[in-house]
Amino acid sequence: NITLVLTDFEWMFAQLGFPYFHGAGLATAGLRGMGISLSLQLARTKKKQLPCFCLASCEVTLAELVVNVKDSYFSWIINGIVALLGETVRGLIVDGVRDALTQNIPALLQPINEYIRPYGPLLLAAAGVALESLPEAGEEYNEVDPPLALLVTIRKATGLQPDHREWHCELSLEPDETGEEGDAARAKRSEADDAGGVAVTRSLLGGEVVEFNDTRLVAGWCLGDALKVTLVRTGTFQSRIVMGSLRIPSASLERGACEGALPAEDFPEAFVFFRVAVMGLLDIAVKLPEPFAEPCAESADEAPPQVSRAGLTICPASLRVLAVDACGAVARAADAAEPPVPAEARVTEGDFLARVNGEAGALETLLTAFKLNAVTDMAFRRIVPIEAPAAAEVEEDEDDDDEGGAAGQPPAALPSGPPPPPPGAPVGE
Repeated sequence: NITLVLTDFEWMFAQLGFPYFHGAGLATAGLRGMGISLSLQLARTKKKQLPCFCLASCEVTLAELVVNVKDSYFSWIINGIVALLGETVRGLIVDGVRDALTQNIPALLQPINEYIRPYGPLLLAAAGVALESLPEAGEEYNEVDPPLALLVTIRKATGLQPDHREWHCELSLEPDETGEEGDAARAKRSEADDAGGVAVTRSLLGGEVVEFNDTRLVAGWCLGDALKVTLVRTGTFQSRIVMGSLRIPSASLERGACEGALPAEDFPEAFVFFRVAVMGLLDIAVKLPEPFAEPCAESADEAPPQVSRAGLTICPASLRVLAVDACGAVARAADAAEPPVPAEARVTEGDFLARVNGEAGALETLLTAFKLNAVTDMAFRRIVPIEAPAAAEVEEDEDDDDEGGAAGQPPAALPSGPPPPPPGAPVGE
């Protein structure tokens, strides 16, 4: 027995043929005796075979619809037409409400389904049913996997001789040689994953042993993408000399974290050691209540730059947040939000700056946005762990690799000390 009264809503009409009557005005409407009946059923998701609630049926009824057009030269005509077409209009409203409920129920049920997920076995036991006997829920009830990225840690470099030249380690994504699947997955990338395929450079210092443990985020990774690690030396007149490269196939990355050692050509003792892990991404948006410009943002050459009024300390190379000032604009925006932003959704140390005023790019670009424009919003990315593949899937992949040859093999184990692996040999765990 839902009742809804709409007062003074605007309406307009236009006749599509001669004599092309048209008009506009105000009206009141009353919906009385509306009833909505929702039935839920226990089902299982197609993707991970987990119990969930989904919509079984949706019924909407409307007993009466009264529309009264007022203050118009054609009011008596419109009121007469609405009275004649009342049944049709009522049916349109019922269909619209039913369609809206059907489309939105999966999103409305998502918090409930996430809550009951840990209690799945207990729920099935209480209902007296087996998971296999439950009907499959639609695709809209599948768990939404977070977008993926590669977390690359440049652990250290050994034996890189400076010789008045700079060494760089470049990270880039490229499709696997076998990967039609990678092309299909790339087509599904969201607009937020615009960093995919863009090289990320890490400047390396020469010397016998250099400790880094420096983290890079290569966003937009998806199944079918290989990671290419390239060691580059800057020569005379800033020429780019490739000293070696290593390609880690998608199949190796899927198996879990792996480590590698990239040798430098013509330098038998020179290696760059790195670690790669597939991680999920959580986007955090910050809407600043009071826009501000940042005249004191430092140059990207001065590391790490302090974005003072935002209250951030950012690593220039990786865009990683090194510190968050509780008195800065970012922290204050979270405190002033209604409802208050929970702790897990606040920007914290270890997050990565992704956008300023909707603009992405290197730190130089983002600092320019701070300097020249009034900052209204910022976007950050947080790495979150993802579930490892099931053992059966890994075994099946290994069998496929055995049949297909060594191309899909994961890197071998990284040695704990010298001697280094032979040049060109990928290593991992």
